[in-house]
Amino acid sequence: MKYLFSVFILFSSLTFAENKMMPLEEYIMQFEELGSGEGLYVSYRCYGLYLTMYGLLQGAPQDGAKDILKDIELAQLDLIVWAEKFYNKLTKKEDRDFENNIMISMEPMV
Repeated sequence: MKYLFSVFILFSSLTFAENKMMPLEEYIMQFEELGSGEGLYVSYRCYGLYLTMYGLLQGAPQDGAKDILKDIELAQLDLIVWAEKFYNKLTKKEDRDFENNIMISMEPMV
């Protein structure tokens, strides 16, 4: 399932020719403190970056690539946990659908 999701994200991102997102560092530096909305956005962007890196390294024959993939997987898990916490702060309990939200939100970011 992870592989299918990774491939979907990588190939669907090729359809977007223009990148209008500001660099993540610039975005973060705008704020003295990140609120839940900004935290959710940053965690999604970071997750998207790690998802792309994971997809690129999946078939890598180099020594150590498998270790790097394990590290990326752990980072992705941490980011998903944080993203869900931010999402839950922003969304009423009865309106929550985190899996759908992340699928819709991640595509343009990746």
